[in-house]
Amino acid sequence: MIPLACVFSLIALSSASAATPAASGSVLLSTHKAGAAHVAVTISLRTELQCGRLMGTRALVLTLPARERVPSTIAADAVLIGSKAAGRVSVTGHVITISPAPPRGMLCDSIKVGVAKVSILPAAGLGNPKASGAYTARLTHGSESWILPLRIQ
Repeated sequence: MIPLACVFSLIALSSASAATPAASGSVLLSTHKAGAAHVAVTISLRTELQCGRLMGTRALVLTLPARERVPSTIAADAVLIGSKAAGRVSVTGHVITISPAPPRGMLCDSIKVGVAKVSILPAAGLGNPKASGAYTARLTHGSESWILPLRIQ
């Protein structure tokens, strides 16, 4: 069971028009223990979705704290966008760029506000900072940007 202390709110930095509700979301860590290895991260974003998926083919860019342990590569199948493996994942230092797999089949134009999930699985090899404390990560998708406060104990 994942401790409730691991759930943190995201603070939306994007400016929202009157027609678009402000983006919001949350991040859940499999453990908040300092020095933990193979930590799973699940990010839930409330945003506009096209046919239940993140809109467009824009990449998600996750900038992790400098003390976070990040491998030099992450396999695309260790990151899920919704229930599907990412199309491509690249790592540059503490920045993880997650590109969705190209859509297949017929596309629709239904655009509604909903929740998109991005899961970084334990196989990705992320590790919590070795020191406890408050940390900050950033996530961007197109013009939307969120600050992710993380508490490591």
